[in-house]
Amino acid sequence: MDIEEIILRLEGWAKLGRDLESVCNMMADLFGSYPDCKMLTPVFSIWEAYTAAVSEAVGDTDAWLDWYQYECQMGATPRIVEFPDGMTVNVATLRDLAYVIAL
Repeated sequence: MDIEEIILRLEGWAKLGRDLESVCNMMADLFGSYPDCKMLTPVFSIWEAYTAAVSEAVGDTDAWLDWYQYECQMGATPRIVEFPDGMTVNVATLRDLAYVIAL
């Protein structure tokens, strides 16, 4: 899969992630805090399964999507990846993430 195909799939994944975050923020506003309830447990399980499926579809064998989501906060907090050969990549965008996955 080439980088443009990876980016296309990552864009769909990221959009759904933003939509999920938006709904969770609305619920937090409604309840005055982020709800830790049984109602959201299946939603987060589905999100995790979807993330795993997208990872597999784009050839992400090193859990880069999870890393991007949690460590980079979906690009809000760019991080530098250093590979064993010394090469570094600043990951700030989905294009950067796609490049790392394609390596």
